[in-house]
Amino acid sequence: MTVGTIKNVIFPLLRLKERLIARYFKKSTTTNKEGMTLHEKEQRAKDYVILTHLYLIHPIIVFFCKLFFWAFFNSLTVLYESDIARNLNKLNAFEYYHLINEKNPNVKVTKTLSLKEEQTIREKGPFIFAIGNQRSLADGIVELAYKTQNSVTIMNVEMALFPFFGWISYGVGSEVIIRQIPKQSWEVIDNMRRLMKRGLFQTYIYPEGDRQTSSSKELLPYKMGLFVLAIETQASIVPVIHYGIDHIWPYDDWKIYSGNQAYVVMGEPIETKGMVLNQRHELMEIYRQRIKEMIVRMEERIAKQKKK
Repeated sequence: MTVGTIKNVIFPLLRLKERLIARYFKKSTTTNKEGMTLHEKEQRAKDYVILTHLYLIHPIIVFFCKLFFWAFFNSLTVLYESDIARNLNKLNAFEYYHLINEKNPNVKVTKTLSLKEEQTIREKGPFIFAIGNQRSLADGIVELAYKTQNSVTIMNVEMALFPFFGWISYGVGSEVIIRQIPKQSWEVIDNMRRLMKRGLFQTYIYPEGDRQTSSSKELLPYKMGLFVLAIETQASIVPVIHYGIDHIWPYDDWKIYSGNQAYVVMGEPIETKGMVLNQRHELMEIYRQRIKEMIVRMEERIAKQKKK
């Protein structure tokens, strides 16, 4: 696609879309019966375009990723240490959006959750799913197979360029960080902050920022972006570990070793309500300790299974 095509075709289409949205709603700055201004109504329409994309595309992506696991690996088991994480997986994109934006806590929004479960999500949300141990090229594939529908992944540019699965993840709506350009990275974080506050997304993020490329089981140093984003949005961090993925697709090998089972463990959310930015290092240590404890529990679980 040439630059001329972009200027002559794509740009006019984008401007046409904006004009149609503006024309669809009444050109008035007064509020309607729902108490929404023109800007708010236009924003709601744009939100619905994004949500429709997630609602239609996400189930297809999940199906093919699970099929990939069934064909090549054996199985992917998702373990929940938290009812909140389990309940978030039951919501589609529109349900989560309406749940977060509903101002009356006594109004039930979803079909699958009880009012009490909805209230808990409202109180503790928004949510950031943080995968604390990145050890394999397959981590991104695993995430696509279990991630919630109403979510966006913050991924590095190397993963976005990864053939097929990186392209799919980007196509679903992931935000790409170029670590070599710090200004661009913080602009992505700032954009996600605005989207999360509107109730559009849960966010998936890899705080290590890179894969562990040695046989060491030590966690890499965490980048600060996750903890800044969580505090600024007052979001709860759901700690997540991937276990056994590196036995299927090792960090130093392009060969896939089928027959091994992969696990994902979702822990109890870490709340940040009331935290301020100068507590970000404290939050990071709480998260790191939680990830280590989850890994130990998973190792104990596997050891017990081997004894049977």
